[in-house]
Amino acid sequence: MMIWVRRHRPDLIAVAVLIFLCAFFFWRLYTPSLPDQLSISQGDFSSQYYNFSAYQARRFAQGTLIPLWNPDNFAGSPFLADPQSAAAYPVRWLFLLLFRGNWSYSALELEVVAHFLITSLLTYAFVRRVTGQVVAGLVAAVAFSYGGYLNSFPIQQVSILESGTWLPLVLLGIHQATRRSSRFWFVLAGVGMALMALAGHPQIALMCGYLAAAYLAYRRRSWREFMIGALIFGVVGIGLAAVMLLPTAEFQLLTTRGGTFNYVGKAGGFPFSDVTQILWSTMSNLYAPMYIGVLGIVLAAFAVLFKGQDSEARETRFWVAAGIVALLLSFGGKTALFQFAYTLVPGASLFRDQERAVLLWSFALAVLAGLGAAVVLSDRLNNARVRAGLWIFAGFTALFVVVLRMIPGVADSVLQVATYTAIVSALAVAALFWVIQRPAQRQMLLVAVLVLDLFSVSQGGVAYTALPAATLLPEPAWLTDLHPQLAADPFARFDDLDRVPGPFGSLYDVPTIRGTSPLRLQGIQQILGLPTPKYWDLLAVRYVATEDSTLADSLSAAKLRDIHDWSGDYALYELPDPRPLATLIYAADLVAEGDAIAVMAAPDYDLRQRAVITQPLALDLGGERPADAKVDLIAIQPERLELSATTSAPALLLISIPYHPGWQATVNGEAVTLVRADVGLMALPLASGQSAVTLEYTPRSFQVGAALSLLTVGIVILTGAFALLRPRLSRRNS
Repeated sequence: MMIWVRRHRPDLIAVAVLIFLCAFFFWRLYTPSLPDQLSISQGDFSSQYYNFSAYQARRFAQGTLIPLWNPDNFAGSPFLADPQSAAAYPVRWLFLLLFRGNWSYSALELEVVAHFLITSLLTYAFVRRVTGQVVAGLVAAVAFSYGGYLNSFPIQQVSILESGTWLPLVLLGIHQATRRSSRFWFVLAGVGMALMALAGHPQIALMCGYLAAAYLAYRRRSWREFMIGALIFGVVGIGLAAVMLLPTAEFQLLTTRGGTFNYVGKAGGFPFSDVTQILWSTMSNLYAPMYIGVLGIVLAAFAVLFKGQDSEARETRFWVAAGIVALLLSFGGKTALFQFAYTLVPGASLFRDQERAVLLWSFALAVLAGLGAAVVLSDRLNNARVRAGLWIFAGFTALFVVVLRMIPGVADSVLQVATYTAIVSALAVAALFWVIQRPAQRQMLLVAVLVLDLFSVSQGGVAYTALPAATLLPEPAWLTDLHPQLAADPFARFDDLDRVPGPFGSLYDVPTIRGTSPLRLQGIQQILGLPTPKYWDLLAVRYVATEDSTLADSLSAAKLRDIHDWSGDYALYELPDPRPLATLIYAADLVAEGDAIAVMAAPDYDLRQRAVITQPLALDLGGERPADAKVDLIAIQPERLELSATTSAPALLLISIPYHPGWQATVNGEAVTLVRADVGLMALPLASGQSAVTLEYTPRSFQVGAALSLLTVGIVILTGAFALLRPRLSRRNS
């Protein structure tokens, strides 16, 4: 043990440094001093990711590992199939276990912090292997983890952060596999790809997958090695993530995103002016996703100008090319490169917001900074040209400040950033002079200057708010008071008209017809476009939170209470005679798909007496409701509904749950095919008599995906065990 510790002492120290830096960077999230506390600002972080994670935590505490359906989002929606829920992400499971029964805003913040640490450790491991230098690995880890990219929009969009975390693991596996000719490392790369996909951002996973394939093609010793490696890490990655990928692919075809965005809607990206971020951080934007520090830029330039050994030169050429391509793609349709990718690269046309490619630019630049640090530490730079270049660089940043001050009308914030850059440039140049003289003794100064720069720019920035996490999004008192009524009537729905609970139905455990997520079923979106009384009726709404004081008169709604709290000033109403969650319909109109909404929206169309269908039914409806028509709702769970229906005439049982092919129905124990009615709701034909009806959400896509993932897990475990035992067996045989 002691021999192993001595041999790995530099790496252990580096790991300790990275742990300390992560704790110090985020200390204000967890300090016990309330006046000093920060929290991640509300936005996508709170309305979507915290919301979803709270629902998963509640189900986890009840014993469900992977929730499939969420009844508290858009009147019911697939949960696992929405990739940004990260419902099958193993790291999320670890945090749910750690905080079992006590999930909170701070818990999700800690998950974010943990991914910063994992990102830094994996980036260190990758660049350490590439360069053989501990400090080079530290420089790259600090530049990527605490640079502008991770501390910009990924703080809010947690799935982007957590998916990108595993990029260095994939690249490490490819690097080691092509270096050692061990195919087990390709399996490790596949595990990284699976984690990237399961973390919940398909666009990031796709971009990183293409980068990994390009890196493998660049490093391969033969095309046979490339084909084998790509096959292994691709199959392992897809196989492990199949439990989520297959339901997601099915869900995507049923959502509002299934073909509504065209090239123009997907071609957005950074404005060209944002390239100033590369050197002048926040001059053009509140965030600086292209920034990795002044010293990081200088070290990356050293890597390009002083390539050194053949292996370092090869790595440098790849990362220069990767960085340039990623930067151009981040401008979206402003360059022809995106049009090329959109038309010819599989999958590139599926996503919008092309500025997310800046992840690859930031990582490429961080790797180049690590390679540049290796150049500095190789004692090859002690010459007059280097010194002159550094002085010119420092002089340029200082001259830029002077020129800006001479221009009238320049914003003070711009002058502040330019002045800061000039100061840090002078500090970086001085540090480099000092390190170049004695690189072995002074190498940690490179890390220190980079930390000073990046922490000054990113730490506690605009991604955070000066409020303790414990004070954010408390459940309103009126909603707490309403829970007993909701428990007594679990089939009643809630509409908030963008008030509380709004997108937070999943957080507060309220079955609302609103919700959060860019992915929503097309049918429910069309229903919500109907006149308000009609969609309230279709979706079985009983309670409404709104500031519209005319509601009581127009619909004879009963005001339950006025609300004046952190969520705003409005009132809670109860609608008279709300429609039940399941009802019997005795007349249906067969119309073309495109005409259904227009028919339903007609003022004289009675949705309580008639239903709109687009496919013929298997039975004939008589049109008259018999006196004995009755539906009893017996039990409701997120993925299961039980009810009993009595009718003396054939009927259509209409259920106010969004239609999805994953729902399976039985009537008196016999399987029955569900039909889609009223654009987006579930229905099933019933013969006359007594019917015991059960609906279960068990998508075939989940069953197949789970089987593939479990099979792949078994193969990976066996492969890993063989890789560990093989050297021992070889030594024993020898």
